[in-house]
Amino acid sequence: MKDRWEQLGQVRKKARKPSKDAAAEEIVEGPAAAVSSPRPEPVFKEKSEFWAFFGPGLVITLLGFILAYSFVGPPPPKRLRFASGSTWGAYNKYAQRYKEVLAKQGLQIEVIETKGSSENLELLCTGKADIAFVQGGLGAPDPKVELEALGSVYYEPLWVFVRSKTIPRELDEVKGMRMAIGPIGSGTRAIAIEILQDAGVKDQIKTFDVGGEQAEQMFIAGQLDALFLVGTPTIPVISRMLTAPDVQLMQFARAAAMERRHQFLSMVPLYAGVIDMSLDIPPNDVQLLAPAATLVVRKGFHQALPAVILAAAREIHGSGSIISEHNEFPSPQYCSFPIVQEARHFYQYGTSFMYRHLSFRWASALDRMAILLLPFVGLLVPIIRLLPPVYNWTMKRKIYRRYRALQRLEARILVDPVEQLLGELDVMDEGARGLASMPASYSAEIYDLRSNLDRVRVRLRRLDVDAKSKFAPSGETVKAAGQPSEVAKE
Repeated sequence: MKDRWEQLGQVRKKARKPSKDAAAEEIVEGPAAAVSSPRPEPVFKEKSEFWAFFGPGLVITLLGFILAYSFVGPPPPKRLRFASGSTWGAYNKYAQRYKEVLAKQGLQIEVIETKGSSENLELLCTGKADIAFVQGGLGAPDPKVELEALGSVYYEPLWVFVRSKTIPRELDEVKGMRMAIGPIGSGTRAIAIEILQDAGVKDQIKTFDVGGEQAEQMFIAGQLDALFLVGTPTIPVISRMLTAPDVQLMQFARAAAMERRHQFLSMVPLYAGVIDMSLDIPPNDVQLLAPAATLVVRKGFHQALPAVILAAAREIHGSGSIISEHNEFPSPQYCSFPIVQEARHFYQYGTSFMYRHLSFRWASALDRMAILLLPFVGLLVPIIRLLPPVYNWTMKRKIYRRYRALQRLEARILVDPVEQLLGELDVMDEGARGLASMPASYSAEIYDLRSNLDRVRVRLRRLDVDAKSKFAPSGETVKAAGQPSEVAKE
């Protein structure tokens, strides 16, 4: 029997095809070949296939999410410090209105009482205020701090009241008088000094750094001859001065020239009787000069806030007044500082859909989420288009891997022992049976694979039987490898 196995080994050695790989392989002959360990087929791993399919898409989506998050920034603050003005002035009154309106949107406003625009600018530059009313024509006290404007919100005319029997028309007429020009830190004082210096009368009058009700009391007491005020006609001090006896409102004869020389001023008509029709105040049309009150913030103001603040400004100032048209304010005009980019968008397109129908908190949250959703939306269409072919390729790849292994096995026929090849074929068949969990649309390919495995198995057994039959003694029946051996003796 041993001689027959040696002869069978010699036949296989002669049948080997010469090649570099074959020359390097070791041939196991005789009975040792029957017990040589088969090369197991690599086991298909579902987890690794899952990550191979979804991993790149998840990584790309995560990178897009991180990139989008860098543009989102922090959520808007819940509390703002609003620098206003003195209690008797329009700044403080309007700041209280903003506090009420913005409270409905979930924003808490702390109103800071100040002496006026100049102090408001100081608070903005030092970071002690987030938003402030500032009179047009004033600049930042610290050039290193960048300030921007949300827009102008109303006119605040210049009022020069003089104790006189006749109506004054030139600033030369106040030479030698005692004039209140507003407290230190107020916008009134800043603009009064500029106007008086431009007219060349600043050094020819005695100025007092008082304003408002204090200046009115000094005027009534005879301590002052003229008042320089800035504000709306509805301010009580201005209303009382307009009706006071022997007090005249200066009507600038060269108002057009002053408007051109001071770009922050606008000519505003005050029509006869508009203050009080029954008393005919004023008795004739007056051409006022007016800067505009502006909302000023530091550069870097949260991008979600301008829209909601300007919407409140439209509600408060949009109805117009006796010196402004309906919907004239808020406006990007008459500002001494650059306009915030989000404010420009508001003036061009108005309030967005979400801010019109949702509260500020919900709208700002959804606005930020929309940016985060951009990576997902951007990847959705290509993923939908690529998913069917990639899925089909992934499923068929499971079958093609078995075919490649089967091709390699067929190339080793007549080279490796039949028992070893049959053992590897059994491992392949076990893997093919495991593909039964695939969708039914791939059943035909799976059945073809198993049929080809059976075809190779039959071929191997036939070759094994033929080889053994040549050396089998007379009267002995040879069984193919992989089947129970039976010896039938005649």
